[in-house]
Amino acid sequence: MRQTAAVTDLLSSPVPATGAAGEHRPDWSWLPPGQEPTEQSLQAARDRLDTVLADHGVTYGGADRRWRLDPAPVIVHAAEWATLDAGLVQRAELLDALLHDLYGPRRLLTDALLPPTVVLSHPGFERAVDGLALPGGRDLVLTATDVVRDGAGDWCVIADRTQAPSGAGYAMEDRRVVAQVLAGVYRQASIARLGPFFHALRLALQEAAPPGAAEPRAVLLTAGPASETAFDQAYLASMLGLPLVEGDDLLVREGRVWMRGLEGLEPVDVVLRRVDAGWCDPLELYSGSRLGTPGLVRAVRAGTVTVVNPLGSSVLESPAVLAHLPRLARAVLGADLTLDSAPTWWCGDELNLRHVLAHLDRLALLPTAAGPDSTTVLGWTLTAAGRAELAARIEARPWAWVGQEPVGRTGPDEPATGPQAAVLRTFAVAHDASYTVMAGGLARVSDQQIVSSALGAQARDVWVLASSSQPAGEPTGWDDEALAAEPGGGRGPATGISPRTAENLYWMGRYAERAENQARVLRAVIDRWDDYHGRGGSAGGRALDVLLHALVLRDDDEPPPPRLPTLRDLVLDRETPRSVARSVLRLNAAAQAARDQLSTDTFGPIA
Repeated sequence: MRQTAAVTDLLSSPVPATGAAGEHRPDWSWLPPGQEPTEQSLQAARDRLDTVLADHGVTYGGADRRWRLDPAPVIVHAAEWATLDAGLVQRAELLDALLHDLYGPRRLLTDALLPPTVVLSHPGFERAVDGLALPGGRDLVLTATDVVRDGAGDWCVIADRTQAPSGAGYAMEDRRVVAQVLAGVYRQASIARLGPFFHALRLALQEAAPPGAAEPRAVLLTAGPASETAFDQAYLASMLGLPLVEGDDLLVREGRVWMRGLEGLEPVDVVLRRVDAGWCDPLELYSGSRLGTPGLVRAVRAGTVTVVNPLGSSVLESPAVLAHLPRLARAVLGADLTLDSAPTWWCGDELNLRHVLAHLDRLALLPTAAGPDSTTVLGWTLTAAGRAELAARIEARPWAWVGQEPVGRTGPDEPATGPQAAVLRTFAVAHDASYTVMAGGLARVSDQQIVSSALGAQARDVWVLASSSQPAGEPTGWDDEALAAEPGGGRGPATGISPRTAENLYWMGRYAERAENQARVLRAVIDRWDDYHGRGGSAGGRALDVLLHALVLRDDDEPPPPRLPTLRDLVLDRETPRSVARSVLRLNAAAQAARDQLSTDTFGPIA
């Protein structure tokens, strides 16, 4: 499956202060004099943080790839955040209006406010769901926006994420871990909480349910433990108290969606999807998908289930749409955007094409649609021959490219040893006739010009310092620490368990028992090895043979392997059949697949 790209590029830091090597220094001026963390204390926090993340099993891009997090937070003051919050709400409302129009009357196309090619040529425009709208008054329920500071220090948008935004779970885990390793500083700060956002998200899912659903049941659709953001998906499901399901856990019968439960079929009213739209239904979308549920589009069309975000919402992620947002805001909202976008030129327009080709050595070239063969190209990194080849590619398919100005201090005029680039991902959810913005987010810092978790970017927590008139706590009861530590935010685990999840929990127990038994037998072998090895005729030697036989072979009739494993292999080698390490590996895989039913504390003993 193609994952929605998490790549954002060419950005300066949300934190203006940098060290000699470009490393970000948080603004500790709000702390009492002498209370600022020292470099030694921050390094100690970094060392402890690595252990905590390993114990919690926080991963990205695979079970063996640990999440990278720096304990030094990004600090944003309340007044500055209020301006950013208002701009994010306005932007979410504009994108929602665009989505409603593009799958409805399409007046923006007929009135020539948005070129039809931008929309109709984009693979994310799903004709199978044309004309469908969500209940509750909002089509775009969840959105993420990647922002940076420009050269003047103002916030600037470089990308909108509307397909299946990722990172909210990581943001909460980052908050929990940083609050643990910087406990003294955290307790002194009046930091806006993340809990209200997740509370609003849960309410938004209920509001999105089809009319007539008395007690709406929602599930989170995942691509499975092989997804690069599997931790984020399972953690979010756990916090919201939603069953984490894969496509095969759902089926469509009699025009509605059902979840396979332990006691039979259970109705589903809302699907919070983390699978790209094209893979959600092999009958009406991509026929080769093994990740979706056949008939899902038919159920959506019948109005018996709501998919969040709607199928087809990824068309709004196109940088070609971003290039037209200033004009669309004036036409749709009657106002200018208060949060500017990075200067972007869509090459489908002749004047824009000429501008981009004339400035290839100073622009980043982005494809309008993400894909395995479409990557961002930094024009100033190419040779003259490379730029000529790129120009030919753009001229052959101009509608498929945009040129974007590098924002901030990174770009063609910056030395290779310049400051680190950083991106702040913010989140907003439709609630109470508008949008609720997470008071914080997920910051990523890199010394590369393209900032991406897949390319090794390091995450940071985002602390929004609450003003004296704005309490940091929230009356909802969604406390950050309880929400992060317990499934369902202390409300208990998901109310429904699929047979797949139950099977994974079963095998988790089986492999735990197997690993323990193997370790016990190995301990008995090691204790007797020096005394009885090579003394096959003695009672101890015969007992040693029986124990070794039990470790290596399943039964008496099984022939021995061509090379008998060493005791070290039987303990540590994951590739050796029936080794302790292999059983623990399988145990960990089963636990990862049932992660939404487990607390993060589970993963310390098996990491």
